[in-house]
Amino acid sequence: MSENGDRKSISGTFFRPEEGKLYVFKPNRIEVLKSWPHIMAWRKTRGKPGWVHFRPKISMPAKDVGNRIRCLEGNEDDYGQKYLFIPPELLKVRREELAWLKWYSTIPRELRDLIRGFPARHWHLLSFLARCGKAAIELTSSNPALAWALASNWIFHNPPVQRPLRAACSVLRKKQRDILAWLGFPPTEAARRVLAKVIPRAVRTNDLRALRKAMGRADVLNTTSHLVRINTGVIRVAADPELFPYASPSLLDEISRC
Repeated sequence: MSENGDRKSISGTFFRPEEGKLYVFKPNRIEVLKSWPHIMAWRKTRGKPGWVHFRPKISMPAKDVGNRIRCLEGNEDDYGQKYLFIPPELLKVRREELAWLKWYSTIPRELRDLIRGFPARHWHLLSFLARCGKAAIELTSSNPALAWALASNWIFHNPPVQRPLRAACSVLRKKQRDILAWLGFPPTEAARRVLAKVIPRAVRTNDLRALRKAMGRADVLNTTSHLVRINTGVIRVAADPELFPYASPSLLDEISRC
């Protein structure tokens, strides 16, 4: 106990497989994340002692999760060499990594691979896949940018809905052109095909909103429809009304292959 009677702060990250929950204790807050397929998260802080839902910032691991877990549990490096001594500060980091990896390991590998290609908002997409099931997985595979936008639909739909995941599951029953319209994109087959060419690594909030605005111009839609893939460079050029007229189709094609 401290002098003022408060309990000593607990810190650390722990995974409880029997509960299917990851506990993250920090000096000023506690976070709890449920594992797959019941993806939810709560936290409480010193300023707000009641539990509230939140969207944590997560990043799907690139390493082989199972192999990395075995290394950490066996106190080995990635080459299988045993550690003779682990400093306390490194041991804490390894334990935290182990807890997170065990939480990630509950997610099917094919879904981890599907999400990892996006630069951000992995929690939003994971929640979308968990809540909306097979239809959400199929959309993410066939049109990654559209699925990502639907998973964060409060950014694109005006006005934002009160229950975005429930709305996303409901909209999923419709055709992709109807989903486009609901998110503020041109509701055409040409727009659907263009959006499907956007690679996951290029899907970011500002770029996708800029592309949505640019897709309202027939010249942009026509030129980008001939590209094999659309990356960040193409989006930046297409979204600039002063620059785009000087970009030939061959130049855009070259940019798209970078």
